Amino acid sequence: MGSMTSMSARGRVADGRAFVLAGAMLLAVAMGVGRFAYTPIIPIMERDAGLTVALAGTLASSNLFGYFVGSLLTILPALRARRLLAVRCAIATVVVTTAAMAIPSPLAWLVLRLVTGVASGVVLVFASSIVIDRAVAERRPAWPGLFFGGVGIGVALTGALAAPLAQIGGSRASWIGLAFISALAVALTVPSFTTTGPAALPSAATKAGSTRAPGFPWLAALYGIQGFSYVIPATFLVALVADTPATARFAASSWGSSSAASLRSRRRRGRGSRRASANRARSSRRSSSRVWAPSQRSSCRTPSASYSRRSRSAGRSWG
Repeated sequence: MGSMTSMSARGRVADGRAFVLAGAMLLAVAMGVGRFAYTPIIPIMERDAGLTVALAGTLASSNLFGYFVGSLLTILPALRARRLLAVRCAIATVVVTTAAMAIPSPLAWLVLRLVTGVASGVVLVFASSIVIDRAVAERRPAWPGLFFGGVGIGVALTGALAAPLAQIGGSRASWIGLAFISALAVALTVPSFTTTGPAALPSAATKAGSTRAPGFPWLAALYGIQGFSYVIPATFLVALVADTPATARFAASSWGSSSAASLRSRRRRGRGSRRASANRARSSRRSSSRVWAPSQRSSCRTPSASYSRRSRSAGRSWG
């Protein structure tokens, strides 16, 4: 019986690791490739596809608007009820539209970046809710940090491979190559990304419609300002580095270094989450011990006191 229990526990651990890895790969493809592969490919498209600064900004705006639309679509009850199916369809869409960016047409680029943005927004919101629900159910506070580290993995992938792929066939080879690698990563890992777990919890998306924190408008405003402030560097970082003579040789590595910083922050955040969870557990134990000890002392005094009263009463009656 003990060996069967240990085997079952090891199986759950392995399933959990595969689940988190699959979630990280989803974000690596949806965000790191679908949203951010465009950044290191901009200088390449400027050289071989006639991409101008104005058109580059328009394509980035199209993608970000699609991301906004995709995030809003996750409010729909019909999609929330099928969030796992929505994630799988959306990630497939990201792969297809990324490969289709090899089409030499600015109008096609505009539409494709829009559709990619919609799909990546759906993946981020629904995949996040699935991971957080299961992490809470299985008491795994490190899982969300590992999951969101997938964005850094995807950024590192695009930064490391965009330029070498371009040497084979220009920007078209970069788009097709990244799409092929993304398809392979999704095919190998996403089957492990499921909504099954030890307990069924209501998703964060489901709760959003019924409860709302008092500070939600401020949180939404601050998050919007943060997004607005990072759009320009996140889109044109590599192009800016490449256009500056003193830093041009670091253009290819600049995007990868930003991903390293992202992964480092996710790791530290995961450690902080584990420490916070441990502190809450210790605080809970101390609180319960403070409540338990006085009750034990009072329960120990009560029988003796009642026995003493009965003894005195009996003595008076016999006397």
